[in-house]
Amino acid sequence: MLDVIVELVRHATQVDVSHYKDSTFRRQLQRRMLELGVPDLDAYVAHLQQDAAELQRLQRSLLISVTRFFRDPEVFARLAEVLAEIVSVRPDAEGLRLWVPGCATGEEAYTLAVLVAEALGDRLPRCPVRLFATDIDADAIAHARRAVYPHAALEGVPAELVARHFVVDQDGVRPARHIRDLCVFAQHDLLSQPPFVNLDVLSCRNVLIYFEGSAQVEILSRFHHALRPQACLLLGQSESVGALSELFQSTDGHVKLFRRRTVPSPRLLELSMGWRRIGTSAASHKARPEPAASLLASERRFHQHLLQRHALPSVLVDAQGQVQHLWGDVDRFLKLEGGKADFSLAGLCVPALRAEVRTLLHLATTAAPSELASMPVALPCLASPSYLLSTKVSVG
Repeated sequence: MLDVIVELVRHATQVDVSHYKDSTFRRQLQRRMLELGVPDLDAYVAHLQQDAAELQRLQRSLLISVTRFFRDPEVFARLAEVLAEIVSVRPDAEGLRLWVPGCATGEEAYTLAVLVAEALGDRLPRCPVRLFATDIDADAIAHARRAVYPHAALEGVPAELVARHFVVDQDGVRPARHIRDLCVFAQHDLLSQPPFVNLDVLSCRNVLIYFEGSAQVEILSRFHHALRPQACLLLGQSESVGALSELFQSTDGHVKLFRRRTVPSPRLLELSMGWRRIGTSAASHKARPEPAASLLASERRFHQHLLQRHALPSVLVDAQGQVQHLWGDVDRFLKLEGGKADFSLAGLCVPALRAEVRTLLHLATTAAPSELASMPVALPCLASPSYLLSTKVSVG
């Protein structure tokens, strides 16, 4: 009967809950059955087959999100020391890459972004930082991208950090723009999608405890592949690397901080669930048009699509986010600034758009839908909050 429920959830939510701990799964089933007044498992399955919303509620109930800014201060104090060590020897041009899987509604990711800003100080504008924050819960990711929190979320945060990195008003608390711009939020499944790579820090606290042992090994193996040599992995207080101590060396057992050992990642070629292998052959190349012709063809298709669907100021970018073509009145949204030239869309757009542009560019280069919409963005030049729209266009 449990297998039937797992399959119903998978079909309705595209989330595989079969790797969750059996005790966690059963506990949430009992809680949902009690809340609904359903007498037994057979009756609950019958209810699930008739109620798609309950399948969503059951899946979300397995994602227990307990978070706030700077939760567990001693952990972040130790992490601040680690970041200070990294940036002290890292040239600005190399930048930093961080990942917070299981980020829930974003408080921990923004906390890590604050620590990065503190560590870099006045080097922040010169050092490319990308902090990926992911969760399997789409609603949680939407909340994180909105980035508005109750005042209580700042409880215990030092006043000087609040003053430098947050905006507090009667509506609540928001990370300041320089913090928000460091973060890219996206929906992601740790077991069915490939990890981010070349990471300096990976903070995954209180996520592994909800998975069975074999899934934990799979996830930790992926984390090892994702991290640079000697990079840092932070786990929750109830978590450990278990039998994979040959991959990670404990540097602070009290706060569950580990360094990646410089050894080959195990079973790397077998970590194939969700990995996209793109094969190439002579036949796949000979029919391709020249790059310039491909670009012109893609421009025409893109422009035709926009005229038919949107009739809005528009920008065509390549897979690296570099601007290729402009249409319409884009002056209100793009701006050239002094200093080193950056002709990427994220570099050219006005600051108020930057975070959503970076998020859409990231999503557009992953296995995301062909059309995406941003969270609403308020701009002084517009009468009401508006949306950015992203559309994929094939070249060739």
